[in-house]
Amino acid sequence: MEKHVIFSKFLEKTVESAEEFQEIREIITRYDTLCATHDYLMKKEAKSQDGTEQEKAKLKKFIEEKNNEVLSYNNTLAELVTQLDKVQSEAVKWESRWMHIKNTAAKKTLLLGRIKMATHNLYQLINKSKKQEFEVQVEETVDQLNVIQQFILDLSNITADIRKADTIGASIVVSTPV
Repeated sequence: MEKHVIFSKFLEKTVESAEEFQEIREIITRYDTLCATHDYLMKKEAKSQDGTEQEKAKLKKFIEEKNNEVLSYNNTLAELVTQLDKVQSEAVKWESRWMHIKNTAAKKTLLLGRIKMATHNLYQLINKSKKQEFEVQVEETVDQLNVIQQFILDLSNITADIRKADTIGASIVVSTPV
């Protein structure tokens, strides 16, 4: 008890010096209230700490999920970019082929136009040489070619007949005695 005498004297001096306390019991009640409040606040802080830890864990999990989602989107994006590059490369190849086809078609069209002009010119020359007009339309190149072919065959036959006549005439001249 002698140990506790010191505390009792301390409490009496505190009552004498402090204006807010009239009795030792008020100090003890105040102390009990402060201890109870301290315990309450400690429990509340522990609870808050647990809540904070849970929220941190949720946040960490959420961040991981979102990072994985971003990685997945980045992979998908990379695949799509690769596909886009392939498609663009393919498009360039086909555009090049299309340009080649168009250029070839233009050259062939030009050549066809020249052939039709030459055919028409030959057809007109034949008409002038025969001094007759064939009834073939300008657009009917095949019909004009048929007229030209017939003219060439006729000329070939005439030429062959002339050569034959020359050969027969030359052999008659050679075999006749003078």
